[in-house]
Amino acid sequence: MIPDSPQLPTPPAPEADSLDLVKSRARWRAAFFSMTAAAVALSAAVGVLLLTPTPKAGGPHAAASPTTSSPTPEADEESATEPADVATEEPTPAAETCVGKKYEAATDRDVKKLERTADDKLGTCLVIYGEITQFDSATGKTSFRANVCGSKRYPEYGFLSDCDTNAMFDIDPAAEKAAAELVNGDVVEMRVSVAGTLTYETTIGGSMTVPKFTAYKLHKYATTK
Repeated sequence: MIPDSPQLPTPPAPEADSLDLVKSRARWRAAFFSMTAAAVALSAAVGVLLLTPTPKAGGPHAAASPTTSSPTPEADEESATEPADVATEEPTPAAETCVGKKYEAATDRDVKKLERTADDKLGTCLVIYGEITQFDSATGKTSFRANVCGSKRYPEYGFLSDCDTNAMFDIDPAAEKAAAELVNGDVVEMRVSVAGTLTYETTIGGSMTVPKFTAYKLHKYATTK
């Protein structure tokens, strides 16, 4: 009698995956596919950027920038012929001259009054006399200072007495030649027009306002030197 062969143990059947493991794998797959889709979208966006042409300078899409046009020869010629607009001061009306007018004789009193009234006597044409007291580098070649009066006087002992109204004179071009021969101390007959008053600084730091004249004719007839 043949003995029965031994019975081998039956291997256990594999256990079915638990429900939690199945859910975990499902979530992992979903995350994987989501990341893959995001990577694909990112790659596509980068590709679009790389393929988009960059606008060239001066192209139709370039930003407008201020430009400076070079001057043309015609513009240079026009600017050379047309004077630039420059702010200028209005010329001061010149004092009335004595050309063609009669010179009036003046008394010493008349001349003294001009210390106060010269601005009211503009353009008055007078014959006056006086001693030149300053005609140097400070006054220049076209003006001088003198002590004047209305009467013709001659110096005595190197001094011209009773002729002491301090005044300033501008020299008209008609009198420049005669003025060039004058020096301090000369006694002169002058044909002048009243030009108002002038305020100047003294050597001691003060100021003085004196009558001002324009001299048209100058004639030296004596000297205190």
